[in-house]
Amino acid sequence: MTKQRAFLLDLFRIILCIGVVVYHYTPDRPSSGPFMVNGFLVMSGFLVGIMFRSRPVFDVPRFYSNKAKRLLPMFFAALLLGVVWKLYLNEIVPPWKISEWGNFSLVKWLMYYNTPLWYMGVEFVMLLLVPVLYCLSRTKWGVSFVALASILITCSLFSKVPDNSPFGEGLYFSPVARCWQFVLGVLVAGMCDRMYKWNVTCRTVFKSITYCLLAVFIALGGVLAVVKQGSTLNYWNYSFSFDLLTSAFFAVLIPCLYVSVVEVSQIWRKLVEILSGLTYPVFLIHVPLLAISVHGIGFCFGQLPYWVSAITASVLSIAASLVMLKVESWCMKRHSGKIQ
Repeated sequence: MTKQRAFLLDLFRIILCIGVVVYHYTPDRPSSGPFMVNGFLVMSGFLVGIMFRSRPVFDVPRFYSNKAKRLLPMFFAALLLGVVWKLYLNEIVPPWKISEWGNFSLVKWLMYYNTPLWYMGVEFVMLLLVPVLYCLSRTKWGVSFVALASILITCSLFSKVPDNSPFGEGLYFSPVARCWQFVLGVLVAGMCDRMYKWNVTCRTVFKSITYCLLAVFIALGGVLAVVKQGSTLNYWNYSFSFDLLTSAFFAVLIPCLYVSVVEVSQIWRKLVEILSGLTYPVFLIHVPLLAISVHGIGFCFGQLPYWVSAITASVLSIAASLVMLKVESWCMKRHSGKIQ
């Protein structure tokens, strides 16, 4: 992936992250949050699929080593913030009943301390599929397409739940049930890569509809932002049919962003690249930082407008994410031998 092709994807990742933060930072939550999360999941698979096509040899130990150095510090930092938040509230031990402990799950535990950490659980499970998906991507086109499509259909059938059920009756947060969106992204990446290389007409079509699809994305996000969950939608935005429709939409939009070239200055390109790198840690830590800001400001200054806490939490999220990225960069450089 070239820098030019990566620009719109980086910009889109920033938009998705802002949508998720707004969803969590709005007292009367809009319904656009799940829409943005679906975009993140499809994009994760798409980027992995593009990586497959650019690597004739896939070093599995190195891949997992790099992922661990990048993801685990963010995971523990976000978890620590969630634990501090609960400790401040004197709720460090989950108030679950004895019967609920019999139905314990890692996702349920992560949800208690920090809501967005469930996404990290999804990512860990998806990364376990990467070696298998890579082997399939190196086979003949027909074989890899059928195999990936079969995995996609199997995972999607597993995650099918009735509409109008809060949070998909729990499967909304299930890492296994969410894998089909990741596999969809990998499958689309393979198709996009071949069409982009083989067919000039396909490239032209992709580029020509990019801005139309972006307009549709903005319109859908706007509509979902004003239609509240639990009322007009009646929790449909947490259902399988909603995930299916929106994921199919992202499966078309993301390849268009990938092949589209935008001429911008190096300053803007670098800024978008930096902000895009902040999206993942911000996604993980913004919820506990909001809670900490609300209680901290209330303790120090008394009752202030909610927007003060929201802005404070946003600034803290960006600052903490910058620190986390610096630590990650230091670890990677030390691992590569640049730091003695």
